Amino acid sequence: EGGVAPPPVLASDLLLYPYQLYKLRLAGADAVNLVVGALPETKDLLYLTKIAASLQMQIVASVTSEVQIRSVNSLSAGSVSALVVSNRNLED
Repeated sequence: EGGVAPPPVLASDLLLYPYQLYKLRLAGADAVNLVVGALPETKDLLYLTKIAASLQMQIVASVTSEVQIRSVNSLSAGSVSALVVSNRNLED
């Protein structure tokens, strides 16, 4: 009200399953943080980004390696709104 827009909501849960996207959208999330290293294959990243787009959610992708950056770059242009590059090593 009063001409002030509410801030966007970014959900940063560890997302592995499509139903999580639906739950977060219903809870009011405008964007999600996908941890690329937590997804087993690039096709899982593609699947989740398509679902998020169908729910009109923005995607922030978090990566920790060049391989993960290549996975994000393999997606269609515009599917990821932002890229977070972290030094955290999520691999054993």
